[in-house]
Amino acid sequence: RCMQQGMQSWLDTLPVDQLPTGRIVLPFFKVRSAVTELMNISEMPDCSERQLLLDDICLLAHEFNKLFTSFYLRLRFDVLTTNKCPKFHIDHVAARLLCTYRGTGTEYSFLDGQKRPAEIFSTPNCAAIVLRGTKWPTDCANNLVHRSPEINDENETRLLLVIDPVENAGDK
Repeated sequence: RCMQQGMQSWLDTLPVDQLPTGRIVLPFFKVRSAVTELMNISEMPDCSERQLLLDDICLLAHEFNKLFTSFYLRLRFDVLTTNKCPKFHIDHVAARLLCTYRGTGTEYSFLDGQKRPAEIFSTPNCAAIVLRGTKWPTDCANNLVHRSPEINDENETRLLLVIDPVENAGDK
């Protein structure tokens, strides 16, 4: 998955305070209006590149929702300038979609026989990864773990989209 070059370079040069942040539980059909509002609140410039980003976020939400047929989604944008979640782990959700739109992508690995991460892979920029969590509905082995990549440069910023299926609107 590759984003259009103009959109990626535009996003990479935006000031940090113009990147959307927020966490919201909403019906699937309200993703576009909610993300638009988050972009407006952050004063992200309204241009063709922003529209491409918005369209892509809505596409990911749509495809994720088709997998889980959940009426509600928890949508979160994190703007990260420091290290977060540096240890390999499995999230306490049924499933989670992660997509890093700016910065280094999520790292993942399969546990070896001693339950330690083996070879470490990095999700490409703008590529989505869907991971099973500890609340996955069937009891099957899950040895795929992930973590946030280390941020070494004080000028590095990650924009991370997280989407979880939610059973009811009261789930935070």
